[in-house]
Amino acid sequence: MVNFSIYIGEPNYSRKIGFFLILALTLTLFFSPTIAQDSIFLKKVSVESKGKTIYQTLNQISDSIGYFFIYDSRVVDSDKCVQILVKDMPLRMVLNTILNDSTIRYKTIKNHILIYKNEVTIIETDTPPKPIQTIKGQVFDAQTKEPIPYVSVGIVELGIGNVTNSDGLFILKVPDGVAGFSLTVSHIGYKSQNLPAELITKDKIDIFLNVEHISIQEVIIRNVDPLSLIKQALRSVPDNYMQSSAYLTTFYREGVQKGNKYINYSEGVFKVYKSAYSKGIESDQLKLLKSRKIQNIDRSDTLIVKLKGGLSSSLILDIIKNPPTFLDPDFFQYYNYYKYDITTINNRSAYAIEFEQKETVSDPLFKGVIYIDMESLAILGATFQINPKHVKKSADQLIAKRNRKYVIKPEVVNYSVSYNEINGYLYLSHIRGDLVFKYRKRRQLFFSSFKTFMEMATSSVDTVNVKRFFRREVEKTSNVFLDNSYEYDDSFWADFNHIAPEDNLYEMLKKINLKIEQTSPEELD
Repeated sequence: MVNFSIYIGEPNYSRKIGFFLILALTLTLFFSPTIAQDSIFLKKVSVESKGKTIYQTLNQISDSIGYFFIYDSRVVDSDKCVQILVKDMPLRMVLNTILNDSTIRYKTIKNHILIYKNEVTIIETDTPPKPIQTIKGQVFDAQTKEPIPYVSVGIVELGIGNVTNSDGLFILKVPDGVAGFSLTVSHIGYKSQNLPAELITKDKIDIFLNVEHISIQEVIIRNVDPLSLIKQALRSVPDNYMQSSAYLTTFYREGVQKGNKYINYSEGVFKVYKSAYSKGIESDQLKLLKSRKIQNIDRSDTLIVKLKGGLSSSLILDIIKNPPTFLDPDFFQYYNYYKYDITTINNRSAYAIEFEQKETVSDPLFKGVIYIDMESLAILGATFQINPKHVKKSADQLIAKRNRKYVIKPEVVNYSVSYNEINGYLYLSHIRGDLVFKYRKRRQLFFSSFKTFMEMATSSVDTVNVKRFFRREVEKTSNVFLDNSYEYDDSFWADFNHIAPEDNLYEMLKKINLKIEQTSPEELD
């Protein structure tokens, strides 16, 4: 398990206790070309919308013309209600009537229509490309309008990917020449979308994903034993996961929150030497390319938390190389497994196997869901937690050292792990872990709480000329990643892909004094 240190006491860091963490999520990319023509704006459409929102009205038009609208919510108020009744009117006139804004313009590429403000410059295919371009967006559930966290976004042909943060926001740095490529947006249980990349390299856009409902007729109903499926999936590991070494370029971040305040936050770009899946995690290595770290402590703080060994989670949480108890045949007898559902991942059907420790087992084990591809029987990922019924019993597993002045108890311990398919093989793609603890000083009645999290996303995979790092280059995964103070600088990461900071985190980061640590340019090759 991954070791963390929690410092509790005055801000001189003289006291510390520790806890362990296992954590992880996914980035899977696909491509689907489409065709569009600007003459679509001359097409005559009929629309009847009484009291419907702009979002609903545009969807109605989309269904009739076969084109999809993309826009930024700062440009189009999608929740505004409109009253319109037109018959056989050119599409451009209909859109102008609905949006009622003379500064709005339209642009088509393939079967998508971008709605944007007049000042936005659209990159044409003959425009001289910039070295690096940034794609920004926010992903929502089409029905609830709620942001979707940890959505996979990327361009598979370029081997580039990222994930949304908990606010559904993403930032994707792409090289020049994205014309002709598609940005793929996918998440478990949702219908994937492919958007022309050149439409969204200048302005943030909103993307709405629809829940994927699987028809009974689309799948072969098999009376299979869930545990047998898991055993077959484990036997299929050599066929589904790369049996040679690879370099993974990853973005890693970790942080601690006390109430609504971030106590500390760290982030970095790593090059990971990932050995074949036939070898253990002890063969894997981490090399730090670039990092920054902040601390937000004042004298009123009585709880100081620092994560020790959080980096090792990027290695340990590879549940294929390092199976947790629910994937370990020696522990199958302690769990119940259920064929929970059939869902979709990247437009492919997958078994969702639910598991939970047996009622007769009192030790704190896990409960959650394992996702297994119906065709290849590859384990695509898992979401799991220490069983809430027994999580308080896990204190001895999570807390390595205690301060006798404090009572501390684990409340929530959640993890997720996912894999991404590239060239027919699966690679570790995304890891996320969230832990909540409550604490109080002895002889006090009320508890306070703090949250810790870590997250790692793979942004690219390289399988050419892969060699182990020199010993002097390897990062010690047991080290405390947070040590010095840093300020958030949006230009700091340059062409490195990173997970967008959440709104409250972004505001905090802007207030911290500037101090940057990075390696020499030759080490970034």
